[in-house]
Amino acid sequence: MQQKIHIRKNILKMKKINFAFFSTIDNPLLPLIIDKTLEYKLKNVYIICDQAKTSSKMKDVFKERVGNFFEKFDIYKTKRKLSFFFVDSHNSNQTIDLLDELKINCVFNAGILKKLSNKIINKIEFGCINVHPAILPLYRGASSTEWSIYNSDRVGNTVHFMNKNYDEGPIIKIEYYKFSKKTKYYDIRRTVYEKGINLGLQTLSYMQKNKLDHRKFKIQSKNEGKIYKPIPNKKLKFIINKVNKYGYI
Repeated sequence: MQQKIHIRKNILKMKKINFAFFSTIDNPLLPLIIDKTLEYKLKNVYIICDQAKTSSKMKDVFKERVGNFFEKFDIYKTKRKLSFFFVDSHNSNQTIDLLDELKINCVFNAGILKKLSNKIINKIEFGCINVHPAILPLYRGASSTEWSIYNSDRVGNTVHFMNKNYDEGPIIKIEYYKFSKKTKYYDIRRTVYEKGINLGLQTLSYMQKNKLDHRKFKIQSKNEGKIYKPIPNKKLKFIINKVNKYGYI
């Protein structure tokens, strides 16, 4: 059963939404994202992948966070068949031409880590949407879930419009999560990923019907929060041991 989404009703004139999901072909979350587009009844969805592949370092980080959980989802065995397009870079003129050809007016970040250029962001009528695995504006940057746990702060996801800076675009919605003392680190991380996918697609489903106007959402304050760097291995091991032994709420 889908949750209701409570968002300020910044509504634009009804218009068909065409979604472009920006990703890479080997992104571990992409198969699950595609499958869940069925659950949220999303229409007019296109996958645009650039030539970059997920680095071995990022694959190791991902496995460290969730183990083998997402390996059971296979891009070649997804429940829904969508059209895939390949570009040299998501910031290229080739992408601009493709967005025009497909009449894309909303972009969803389905796993890319690099910044989108202003020429892409400014082109998309209904905005580029990202789900950040922490509470904004408090935890911007890398390892944000881990830093939240390390600082004994609340864990959650924030869905927001993208702008030229990482994690600074207008906030659409924030979700907070609670966990029992028996919840292990892997389960917390997997939950954040899964709920983040649901939150993002839930937002797109809402947008499909109501057309949120990203220009009317308040920009985050740059004076709040902090930009975090990847958490050092020593602190990560401390977090994992702490959560697995004593739990985290």
